[in-house]
Amino acid sequence: MPESIGLLNSLEVLIMPNNNITILPESFKKLSSLKKLDLSWNDITILPEWINVLSSLEELNLRGKKLLKLPHSMSSIQSLRSLNVSLNKVIIQIPEDLKNKGLHIIK
Repeated sequence: MPESIGLLNSLEVLIMPNNNITILPESFKKLSSLKKLDLSWNDITILPEWINVLSSLEELNLRGKKLLKLPHSMSSIQSLRSLNVSLNKVIIQIPEDLKNKGLHIIK
């Protein structure tokens, strides 16, 4: 994924399934308007701790493949309403504080 994605700071929806993405580039931090992010069926194993800077994020789809763990920082994304982590090959670790915030989690 190109670093230039961060230039799209007004972007609200990003749907990128099946793209062999392994890591989110640092420039993702600039996507402050992002509300829906679909990274399903990619090769991401761990989300970066800075994921919480996506403060407008409402829906996150990480369905399928290799996700191992979610960072504790995700619990500070107040707008997050839906998280899909279903069909990952291993049981992923979901932080307790994330489970307790009333978030709709699809496992």
